[in-house]
Amino acid sequence: LCGVGVRRGDDWAGVVLIAPESGIPRGHPLGSGGLGKNTAGIVLVYIDSEAAGVPMGKKLCVGLCRRLRGGLAGIEAQAGSSEFPASALAPSVKWLEAMGFQRLRYPPRRYRLDLSATASWVQKLLRWYRRPALKLSPQSGSARRTG
Repeated sequence: LCGVGVRRGDDWAGVVLIAPESGIPRGHPLGSGGLGKNTAGIVLVYIDSEAAGVPMGKKLCVGLCRRLRGGLAGIEAQAGSSEFPASALAPSVKWLEAMGFQRLRYPPRRYRLDLSATASWVQKLLRWYRRPALKLSPQSGSARRTG
């Protein structure tokens, strides 16, 4: 498992955990249907009721996407259903769509966030821009900002 979290003082305001297909717990809503190639699945989404809402979810998703870009093709999630009601294990359709996830044809109620499109999604909806890259200077051996 890996993920991101946001703390408010000593308490967690929100957490998103992901895992590769081999790390999905038995009985989890993502356990049926498998994951796409080079894709991780959302295992848990927790947002404190006081921090609830789209801004906290976006903050968590952006933090996760920033760390995963280049390492994975996408993130999949299983939306809540009558068998698995919307919960920390299976986020609601409304929440997934607000975060930029797109519905897949199969399995039913499966959503995917394509990380190759994340940079434009983040820039457009959240006004997040990449920080300038650091390059090593061959003369000094130190890092300098380029931009």
